[in-house]
Amino acid sequence: MTGEEPAALPRPRWRRVAATALVVLAVAAVVLGGLRYLPVLISGSTEAHPVPTPVVTQVPQPTASTPEVSGGDAPFTADRFLATLNQALAEVDRQAFFAQVGPGAADGANLWWDNMMALGMSGGGLSVESGTLESLGPGGSADLTIRLGAITPGTPQAGATTDYAEAGDYLLAAAQYRITVSVTPGGEGQITGWQTTEPVKPWDAGPLRASHTDHVLVAVADSEAHLLEELGGELEEPASWVLQRYADATGRAPVDRFTVFLTEDEDRAGTWFDTGGSNEQLAGFTIPLLRLEPAPGLDPQIATEPATGAATPWGSSVVTVGPEGLTSTEALRSLAAHELTHAVAFAWLPVPENRSRVVSEGWAEYSQELWDSDGSFAPPGSWRAERITECLADGWDYPTDADFDTPGEEILCAYALSASVYGYAETIGLDPFELARRARSTGASLGEVSRQLDGRPLTQEGWADWVGSTYG
Repeated sequence: MTGEEPAALPRPRWRRVAATALVVLAVAAVVLGGLRYLPVLISGSTEAHPVPTPVVTQVPQPTASTPEVSGGDAPFTADRFLATLNQALAEVDRQAFFAQVGPGAADGANLWWDNMMALGMSGGGLSVESGTLESLGPGGSADLTIRLGAITPGTPQAGATTDYAEAGDYLLAAAQYRITVSVTPGGEGQITGWQTTEPVKPWDAGPLRASHTDHVLVAVADSEAHLLEELGGELEEPASWVLQRYADATGRAPVDRFTVFLTEDEDRAGTWFDTGGSNEQLAGFTIPLLRLEPAPGLDPQIATEPATGAATPWGSSVVTVGPEGLTSTEALRSLAAHELTHAVAFAWLPVPENRSRVVSEGWAEYSQELWDSDGSFAPPGSWRAERITECLADGWDYPTDADFDTPGEEILCAYALSASVYGYAETIGLDPFELARRARSTGASLGEVSRQLDGRPLTQEGWADWVGSTYG
């Protein structure tokens, strides 16, 4: 599906809005490792500014060579086997890692390692999610589901000590793999089977290339390396802007790095982090990935998953931008202000699985509009001001989560009106950051949270009066 904005209106004080709108669609939540995540769908644009030139990393082709298996006289134990793998990952010692990998797993493990090196791996770790190696002896084998991830220039570090991480801990993003571990007659453990899990991760789909600026690691498929030269540096300014907003408002930025994958190939966009056949029509989406669990030999500076009940402290998020988000550098940079806000929010605090889309999408859209309009929310003549006016004329009211299930371009109203709730909150003296934080962490509505804050309570009636008088 496609949609267009009207031609840009004269805007002497605000960034130019592109004439072509990006398509936004609602999709259902999908499951990753038993935890739900909801892809983030957005539209918008803004002008580009000069940014640092990225440094491109070449990617070695994966090999299928059979690594040698190290000898030893000690009997196999699960803890020693896992600790050996984690030490090799922490030290980025390929030889030591592949000494524990047999021929049946070499292709998949080589592709993972090659791509992590392309992304700039400086450490990593794995943990067991399900299955056990206990009581495994010579000649035996066992199937495990593991979580595996690498520290790269896009891996953020926790900005402060909380109940869920220590300041400086790496919020490593882990993916799941199904592996088989076999014990040789001599008592040596080997990974002899390797399977990826759904949805497909970009690093498991083929060779990658990457570049990075101060705050953003940008990665593409090897065949789309030209995107690094054309767009690799365009995300640094919106990334710095998002981080600075959090620092100014809360005293610190919760994270300091982002990872973004770009593709202009519809088929590839439809495969990476498959969201049910809609990816190729999306501008972009943000996927929060799992943390590792505690494991023998794991680098202690990697944040692990504590028992937190319904709230989930994620590792870090991966942002994916497809063809609809690459129509111009202006569109990409505006989109980044939205998606990177989501990425910070997921790392900011534990988030309930049943989080409200009015709360989360409204917050990211509000942030994007401040980027698009130089710090003002939907000033006269801006694209979102026009959308809000049209939505009100079409009978839209206070936004609900169900509004995000609206088909086609009408979903733009769900985004614009949800953002307007934060715009209204600020006019009545509420702190938008604290409003978003408490609503996301508790699952309460914005109105309920507002009664806990300084300022006037946020009510649907008050919002209706304000939005009607401002945009009606």
